[in-house]
Amino acid sequence: MDIHDEQLKNFFRPGRNIHPSESFREQSLGLILSRTQKQPSFPETIRREFLENMKFSLALGLAAVFVFIALGSLSNWGGVMPGGATRANNELLSEAASLEFQIELGKAEYFTQSADEIALMVESLKNSETNNEALNIILEGRVF
Repeated sequence: MDIHDEQLKNFFRPGRNIHPSESFREQSLGLILSRTQKQPSFPETIRREFLENMKFSLALGLAAVFVFIALGSLSNWGGVMPGGATRANNELLSEAASLEFQIELGKAEYFTQSADEIALMVESLKNSETNNEALNIILEGRVF
C-alpha cells in the first residue's frame, strides 16, 4: 500500500465511531416521511413512457442494423473461403460465360461476312480482263 493510503486510513479511522444523536434521527425521519411525494401528471407520465419506449426502439433498431451488417459481411466470406461460391459469384460466372458466347457469335458472324466479301472479290478477279497466270495459280490453290 501507498503511504498516502495509510495516512488517509489513519485520518478517517476515528470517524467510524461517530453516530447521529437520537433526536437528530427522529427529526430527520419525521421530516422525510412527512413530505408528500409529488405524483407526476398524466401528460408527464405519457411523455416519460414515450421517451423510454423511443430509447428502447432506437437501441433495438441499431442492434438489428449491426446484426445485418455483420451477417452481410460474413456472407461475403464465402467467396474467399475454399468451396464457398456465393450467389453473386455464380451470377458473375454465368454472365461471363454468356458474354464469351456472344463474343464467339460476333466473331463467327464477322468471319462469315468477310468470307462472302472475299469470295466476291476472288470471283471478280477471276472474271476480270487483267488476270495473269500467277494470279490464276494462286486462286486455283496450286501454291497452297
